[in-house]
Amino acid sequence: QVFFLLLQTEKRAVLTPDVSLESVPVPSVTSKFDLSVQVEDSGDQLTVIAEYNTKLFVRETIQEMLNSWGNLLHSLIRNPSSTISDYSLLDGDGASKRLQLCQGAAQDLPSYSSLPEWFTTRAINAPDDVALIFEGDPMSFETLERESNAIAHTLKQRGVSSETLVGLCVDRSPVMVVGLLGVLKAGGVYVPLDPTYPVSRLAYMVRDSGLQFLLIETEIKDLISEPSVQCISLFDAIENGKGAHYEATNLELDNLAYVIYTSGSTGNPKGVQITHRNVLNFLHSMASEPGFGATDSLVSVTTLSFDISVLELFLPLLTGGPCIIASPEERTDGKRLRTLLNQSDSHVMQATPSTWRMLLDSGWEGDKQGKYLCGGEAFPRDLANRLCELGYEVWNMYGPTETTVWS
Repeated sequence: QVFFLLLQTEKRAVLTPDVSLESVPVPSVTSKFDLSVQVEDSGDQLTVIAEYNTKLFVRETIQEMLNSWGNLLHSLIRNPSSTISDYSLLDGDGASKRLQLCQGAAQDLPSYSSLPEWFTTRAINAPDDVALIFEGDPMSFETLERESNAIAHTLKQRGVSSETLVGLCVDRSPVMVVGLLGVLKAGGVYVPLDPTYPVSRLAYMVRDSGLQFLLIETEIKDLISEPSVQCISLFDAIENGKGAHYEATNLELDNLAYVIYTSGSTGNPKGVQITHRNVLNFLHSMASEPGFGATDSLVSVTTLSFDISVLELFLPLLTGGPCIIASPEERTDGKRLRTLLNQSDSHVMQATPSTWRMLLDSGWEGDKQGKYLCGGEAFPRDLANRLCELGYEVWNMYGPTETTVWS
């Protein structure tokens, strides 16, 4: 609730020489609005009074607002013919401080130009290490590298090249990761489409993105029927590309890696475009803090259509720790998820508050070495306290899709 009042007053002539006039401010200890600003224009000066709700603002915040407004007014006087977009609310020193605040600590990026390059380097250096575990069955880095190369070869044959959008509509299993890497290795941009979503939403995302190719599993081949979209079976793509010569696509940091659609809570879902540079920067930072390395493992519970899955899948693959993929039944059933966590010996998991509550309600007793990441929804204090009791570290994460997962 903001109130603005402009008073234009004139200096009145004093008829009697021995009488003088003086303005006396009237003290106020209550605020009628969240913020009210009164400006008195007496002809040769402006007098400004700000009144504010002390439950919402501190004095320093209001002073900063007034200083910014003063900077703007001075700019208008100095350059009255400029357009409004050329003016600044901040002076040089203020702008410099804000920029430094926004930048945070600087880190050097790894020397890779893309996600596939980072992954392939890892696979070549440790081919026999376990990359994925699903329902107790492991998949090595060498197998994941070989099968994703086969998909990339098939996609290139079909016409996929740099920044071609490719939909990925598959159930949760290792082939989901194989398809994702195959799209990236072909130079494509993956667009995740969760097969459990309503068909109308999936069809909207296919149309809105304008994607030309759709990687699917046989059993969901008829889920989306768009005549302009080429449907390619993942299993056929792997079989077709087996043993074929694969040449890595030259990708640059500013090439797109994925397009993920927002929830659409403020209107239609929006496709957010994220580059390889964005993702490499994010993963490199997350590997440093909260921290993740080759001796760690992570249980992945998030749908591919939610961008926090980027951390769950790529961070283990690129740093060397195995990614344990929870099945559709395990990720939605507290008792099954509890069993998976207890049997996997994994100490890292990321989930929404709703999933953490489901897990706690199942009787899960935690892990004293556990590193728990919570985000995607408001994090209630009682839940945070409970997770702190059951784990070693608890991280409250936040970040809209546009900032590349967590900011």
